[in-house]
Amino acid sequence: GKTEKGDMVLVEAKAHTSEITSACRANDPKSISKIKGSIENTFNCTASEEEELLNNYYQIANRYVFLDKIQAHLQEKDKKCYLIFIYFTNDNTYKPTTEESFRKELDNACKKITVPDRLKLYSYHVYIDVANQAE
Repeated sequence: GKTEKGDMVLVEAKAHTSEITSACRANDPKSISKIKGSIENTFNCTASEEEELLNNYYQIANRYVFLDKIQAHLQEKDKKCYLIFIYFTNDNTYKPTTEESFRKELDNACKKITVPDRLKLYSYHVYIDVANQAE
């Protein structure tokens, strides 16, 4: 979406902690090389962090890479891009997950990967309690 100022807003939503971890599923060597290059450019990470991002936190890495690329493009237009991670807590229709569980899983991820400060400034984590909303 876009704000009134014309800044972009990217949204990523999760309903349970198992959605936080994911692996890159690319098979083509050219695609893998391109993905690794994008991760290296965005995260400026060690080899072990790169492996962690590719094998365990690929979706998160992908969202930050996309944010980084859009930020670079919008900077020329004096615009910004924001990345909002929404976590639906206590969803009784599938796998109820508490805010505490999400925070614990995200803290674990943060011990293994480092999101650059320039991207942290434009990313937000929002927790929405949806208990009994489906009734």
